[in-house]
Amino acid sequence: MPDSKSEPDGSAILRNRITIASYGRYAAGYAEATRTMSSSGEEMLQVLAQAVPVGAKMLEVGSGPGWDADYLEAMGFSIRRTDAAPSFVAMQRERGKTAEILDLISAELGGPYDAVLVLYVLQHIDAPLLPGVLRKLASCLSAAGCVLLTYRVGEGTVSEHGEISGDYHSTLWSHEAFGAALQSAGLQPEWERRTSDEDGDWCAILGRNSG
Repeated sequence: MPDSKSEPDGSAILRNRITIASYGRYAAGYAEATRTMSSSGEEMLQVLAQAVPVGAKMLEVGSGPGWDADYLEAMGFSIRRTDAAPSFVAMQRERGKTAEILDLISAELGGPYDAVLVLYVLQHIDAPLLPGVLRKLASCLSAAGCVLLTYRVGEGTVSEHGEISGDYHSTLWSHEAFGAALQSAGLQPEWERRTSDEDGDWCAILGRNSG
């Protein structure tokens, strides 16, 4: 389990900013690489769609190029598209979408939302910051709202470097540790799916606001 007391929040925030900048530099390449949705990605969005009312209001944190939001909007949902990287926000606006810059760590999230979508984002939040982030996500939900999220499975932290993008920093979590943090934030898991790809092992969870 990552040691949530091993380093000051300033260092954790700095690593998150470095990672956001890396995504910004690689925005075009990332958009192309993720244009085709995987079967596991489609399954996650279908699970979310079935967990909320028709026409539900959703917040997407880390919208990237906006492919997931496109999919959900085509099903009749209302999506607030946000990303911490200005390059992704500009990309979506160029496609005629409404998108805005939002930093999950520092910004107010608004709401209440019927659902929040946070896919392939939380691995870039350092361990000392995650409990507060999960509480923030829970607090912006409606009484019966839910959050669909992913985390990277493992132990400790990983630093990676891309030739174009630069440095990425990821925190890995055991299922037990992340599950405990989720429930402590007031989110009760209703669905879970584990997958693997070239980056390692992942877990997707749909958590319901338990008040």
